[in-house]
Parts: sequence; C-alpha cells; structure tokens
Amino acid sequence: MMDLSLGECEALVGKAARGVGLSWGLAQDAAHAASWLVAHGFRNIDFIAQLLRRLEVVDVAMTRPQREVSGASIRWSGEGGMLCPFTVGASLADFGDVIDSSLENVLMPIVLLPFIDRVAVRAGRAVQAQWHDEVVVTAGHRLLQYSAGVIETASATVLLRCIETRPAFSLSSIQRAAVTDTDYAFLNSLAHRTYVPATAQSRLHGAG
Repeated sequence: MMDLSLGECEALVGKAARGVGLSWGLAQDAAHAASWLVAHGFRNIDFIAQLLRRLEVVDVAMTRPQREVSGASIRWSGEGGMLCPFTVGASLADFGDVIDSSLENVLMPIVLLPFIDRVAVRAGRAVQAQWHDEVVVTAGHRLLQYSAGVIETASATVLLRCIETRPAFSLSSIQRAAVTDTDYAFLNSLAHRTYVPATAQSRLHGAG
C-alpha cells in the first residue's frame, strides 16, 4: 500500500486523467476531486483507478453530458449512455442548478461529490445526492452525511435536490491518501503518457 500526501495525490491523478484522454482542464478537476474526497474521509483512492480503467476502454467523447430541462426538473445523460463524473460534474458546477436533477448512469458516482459540493457553495444550501439506497449530504466545503456503500457503486443514476435542514455533524479532515501498489502502478502508467519523450538535444540540456 502506497501512502501519498494530498499534493502527491493531486499530481498523480491529474496526470493519469490526462493520460486517459481528458482535457487538461478536466484533468485538473479530477485532481481536485481526488484531493477533496481524500480530505473528506475517502482516504483510499483505488476507486479513482477503477474509474480511469473504465474510461480507458470507452470513447471519452461519448460520455459528454447532455442537459434537458422539463419544467422544474433537469435530466443529464451521456451521448453514449453513460456519464463520466468529471465531465458531468464540471458541467453541473458551471450551471449550478440541482433542483430535481437526474444524472443517468454515472460511472463511480462517489466522484461527483466534490462537484456537488461546489454547487452547494454557490447555492448556499445543503444538497442531497441519492443513488440506489445510498444517501449523501454536502453543504459547502463540508461532507455532512454519507452511508457506507457509496464507495462501492460502479455506476448508477444519481438524484439531486436541495434540502433546507442540515445534519448537525461533519466529518474530520484527512491529509494523507492511500492506494494499492497495483493501482499506483496503473495510475503511473497513465501519467507517463503525458511525458514528452527525451531526444538527444533535450538530454544535452539535462532532460531524461
């Protein structure tokens, strides 16, 4: 098991996300999401590696989110039938609206939480996310409630809504991330795709 600082975790996940095909902007969002999740209680980032394994074998462009508004409800869906939490999360945070929102077939929905928290910050209200029997509440830089199975869901439709009352407890902050040796090696292999190969000229200037 590898032990990483939050900075090391962000750097590794950001490069790995870029290596799997996300834009640099979304890769930075992925890095921030990983750090946020660790700091809010999800220290083991193996679920990030699991998500990137899924993205490696699909066309990332086919997870591009589409937003449909019908009355007071909002529906998000992916062009290829699934949503990447990084892409739809970034779009959700940009729009900032969650009233009666449905996000269909999100891969690793736990990874949506940092983006939902950004929506809660903008709205100044607590936001509840639910998938299957799991319920999570976040309220602006604070993850207030979650159930034990949230980290185990590989894909699910996520329902969002603002709530008026806030639970009376919050989770403590964690400053170190953990990842298995196997997943660390996998994330590093993705990160290496972002490196420019050394040339004879670059070596003369100290590269490689």
